[in-house]
Amino acid sequence: MFCGNCGAQNPDGSAFCSECGAPLAPSTPAAPSGGAAAAAAPADKHKIIGIAAVGVAALVVLIIIIALCSGRSAKSAAKSFMEAVFDGDGEEIVDLLPKGVIKSYAERMDIKTKEAKKALEENYEDQFDGLAEMMEDLKVTIKVTGDDEYDDEDLDDIKEAYKSVDVKVKDAKVMLVKLTIKYKGEKLELDEPVEVPVVKVGGSWYLDIQELGSRFASSLMGAITSGLLGF
Repeated sequence: MFCGNCGAQNPDGSAFCSECGAPLAPSTPAAPSGGAAAAAAPADKHKIIGIAAVGVAALVVLIIIIALCSGRSAKSAAKSFMEAVFDGDGEEIVDLLPKGVIKSYAERMDIKTKEAKKALEENYEDQFDGLAEMMEDLKVTIKVTGDDEYDDEDLDDIKEAYKSVDVKVKDAKVMLVKLTIKYKGEKLELDEPVEVPVVKVGGSWYLDIQELGSRFASSLMGAITSGLLGF
């Protein structure tokens, strides 16, 4: 390194000039070559991609947790049941029953749970097969329009009834379903809603099998009969 005062050459790293004693300025390190800078860029890029991937994975997990915790709504349970009825789909109907109901039926019949599910599926298919055939040439639109709440006394009775099959009911209501029937280009909206009773168990809503017979069958047949007479 050279002295800026007298121009004398001094060893690298010297603090003062050996000739005139003037302080020497430290040498400026060389700027990184283009190759080093280029090597750093991909490393930064990979780091950003890694952070983004972790963020996306965390978001996916959060969405899954929310979906699992939210469960099936009362509206969805009622609509799925009505669709299964008109399709004669016993398997879908059984999937809408509280698990404790199926387990209790299996124990009462002294059969395995899988066999109980199959028996119930066949039972519901036999019940609604005639209706499915009758509605085969008709196009039915299903719309859940509202619900009726139980009073406290009735709700307590429902909860107590389900305790016998080891099912803890949190809430119960009756969903009101409006049917619109289309036949040969004509459209008829049925005046009377069909009543579908449902219960909340855990975070999901299920069919209220104990109230289903009294409320659903009469309201469904009444609505359909009046509708068919309208054509």
